[in-house]
Amino acid sequence: MPSARRRYPSLAGDILAAIAAGGALGAVARYAVASWDGLTRAVDVGWGGVSDAVLIVNAVGSFLMGLLVCFVVRRPAHRLLRPFLGTGFLGGFTTFSTFAYDTRALWTSGESLAAASYLVLTPVTAIGACWLGVQAMHRILGWPLPREDEAGDLPTPAEEGTA
Repeated sequence: MPSARRRYPSLAGDILAAIAAGGALGAVARYAVASWDGLTRAVDVGWGGVSDAVLIVNAVGSFLMGLLVCFVVRRPAHRLLRPFLGTGFLGGFTTFSTFAYDTRALWTSGESLAAASYLVLTPVTAIGACWLGVQAMHRILGWPLPREDEAGDLPTPAEEGTA
C-alpha cells in the first residue's frame, strides 16, 4: 500500500503545520468576534437565539478569501501563504458547520421562516462578499479584471514560489 506522502505529495509537513497554525489562530479569532458583546447586540435580527455573529464572520471571512485568492493567483507568493491564510486561518475563522447547525436549530424549533431566510442569506452573503473581495483587490492594486479566457485553477503551493 503506497504511503500517504506518495499518494498526496502536497501533504508536506511544513504545509500541514502552516494549516494547523492558521486554523488555530482563525478559530480563536472567530471565537473572539462571536463573543464580542457589542457586535452581537448591534446585529441582532431576532433569529430565535441563533448567533447573528456567525453570518458576519462568514461574510468577513469570505471577503478576505476573495482578497487572498485574487492576490495569490496574480502574484508569486510564499508557498505557505495560501495554506496558512486560506485553508488554515480563514478555514478556522469561517464556520459553515455552525451555520448548518443553527439553520437546523431554527427549523426544529418551529422558526421555519427564519431558518429559510438564514439558509438563503448566508451563502448569498458569503459569495457576494468573496466577489467584493476580488473586486476590491483588483482596484487596490490597480489590476485589470481578468478576461474569462484567463480564468483557471489556483496555483499549487509549489507553483506559488518558494520565497
